[in-house]
Amino acid sequence: MAKGDPLLILKNLRAYYPSKKGLVRAVDDVSLEVREGECVGLLGESGSGKSSMALAIMGLFERVARFSAGASNDPDLKRAFEKGLPGVKDMPGVRGSIIFRGKDMTKLTQEELIAIRGRELSLIPQGLGHALNPQHSIGYQTAEPIEVHDENIRLLELKRKVLEFFGLVQLADANLRFVMDPANFSGGESQRILIAMALISGPYMVIADEPTSALDVTVQRQIMNVLKMVRDDFDVSLLLISHDAGVIAE
Repeated sequence: MAKGDPLLILKNLRAYYPSKKGLVRAVDDVSLEVREGECVGLLGESGSGKSSMALAIMGLFERVARFSAGASNDPDLKRAFEKGLPGVKDMPGVRGSIIFRGKDMTKLTQEELIAIRGRELSLIPQGLGHALNPQHSIGYQTAEPIEVHDENIRLLELKRKVLEFFGLVQLADANLRFVMDPANFSGGESQRILIAMALISGPYMVIADEPTSALDVTVQRQIMNVLKMVRDDFDVSLLLISHDAGVIAE
């Protein structure tokens, strides 16, 4: 694709899930484009469906809807979702189209989605408290996206690449802390690790979901500087999601 061509196109995107109080229309008829090398900001208040849209783009929202189906008190809604009836109006799940690099993500198999996630399209998830696995070292977790897509890579090369990206996101003493678990890192450091994890496989696009939430002002500025470096030096498209107008403006 040439620089400036549409990389991601959302058309009439809907993402609904059931709850005890009925159907939640988390994303309702959203359309947007993100072009090659472009940074697009998505601003919305908390609870407006921004994270649901990110999950839908990544092909992960159906899992959320399926887990929520058991909580619904509407038997017709539960039956429609369980049977996968496409003709049922307002059925839980994802509707509309999500075109990424010419492919409609809503029509891909799980195997095809796995081949894209982390390699061509990455997510910096919201919620530092549960984004990293407390049982594995940061080195192991950051290397995982590469291992998923390149099973033949050697261990030394894998570690070298992880340390290279820790250096790029300015994680202090990365060589010494490679084997430490997430509990040993501050919020700002954890966010740097998540950014390194999203970049390490060389994706075409990164979705940053509330990358500065729960961080103090000084650390927010540092993380924004890292994201600017990502935009300028890696030439990736960036969809920046935030409830903070100041973050989007910057």
